[in-house]
Amino acid sequence: MLEDFVSLKAGDSIVQNGATSIVGQCVIQLARIRGIHSINIIRDRAGSDESKEKLKRLGADEVFSESQLEIKNVKSLLVRWAIFLL
Repeated sequence: MLEDFVSLKAGDSIVQNGATSIVGQCVIQLARIRGIHSINIIRDRAGSDESKEKLKRLGADEVFSESQLEIKNVKSLLVRWAIFLL
């Protein structure tokens, strides 16, 4: 998936939802190996803080819950995060 749609290189960023799934976890690890930053979205449920920490241990650069994306300025949140990576 990381290679089929666009040419990504080290330093690029991806955003994915469903990050706690096995596929999502694999994407995080593959992105980390290739030097690609991952912004990951997970569902709000019991234990989501633990899930965030697990994904970060796997190599996620950032993990947001769906409720965090309901804020008015999601775009500015992601822009601020992207600038941080530069």
